[in-house]
Amino acid sequence: INMKKIYSTVVLLLSSIFASAQCSDLFFSEYSEGSSNNKYLEIYNPSGSSIDLSNYSICVIGNGGLFTNTFQLYGSLGSDKVFVVSTDQSDAAAILSKADTALSFPSVAHFNGDDAICLLSGTDTIDVIGVRRVRENWTVGTGSTKDHTLVRKANVSAGETDWTKAVEQWDVYPQNTWSYLGSTTSDCHPATTPEVQFTKGRYFVDEDAGTASVEVSIKEP
Repeated sequence: INMKKIYSTVVLLLSSIFASAQCSDLFFSEYSEGSSNNKYLEIYNPSGSSIDLSNYSICVIGNGGLFTNTFQLYGSLGSDKVFVVSTDQSDAAAILSKADTALSFPSVAHFNGDDAICLLSGTDTIDVIGVRRVRENWTVGTGSTKDHTLVRKANVSAGETDWTKAVEQWDVYPQNTWSYLGSTTSDCHPATTPEVQFTKGRYFVDEDAGTASVEVSIKEP
């Protein structure tokens, strides 16, 4: 038996499975436990195509498991786009203007920093914030899940069901920071710049001609 060949085949298979899981399914991209009812969750589609949201839901396990709220997502989410769920009691126009749905109390958007939040695909958990049935304001970087805004780091390409790992995947900002809401920066879709070219190969202008016009063309990536 050629063990080296078998080992190489297994490594390639595992690498293929791992790669296929990246940039392919929804995950939480932003979380804000703002003042009063200024709270929201943002979900990101890192894949290269639209995703039907009817098989996905958000679950909040509150106060260590004393209550549970769920919300079934709906519609279709385009590639590199986000879906925002907020409370309908928010007094921040910056939140409500970006919300795809604003929910009445009680709802998954009416969470506190010590409530665990899960993203489900069918019955499978694909991403978490906090630990189920544990009531705690979880420390995240220099802040926590209480009274802060959390933004997923650009190098994250998939959800994480182990909070001990997921907790390292967030940038933390002060409470009521909403400037990142409505879009996300992701290595799954790196930023590109347009190509700018001169329309003509050469231009001839007299030194004393005064103002000269130069035409350029811009090609979107």
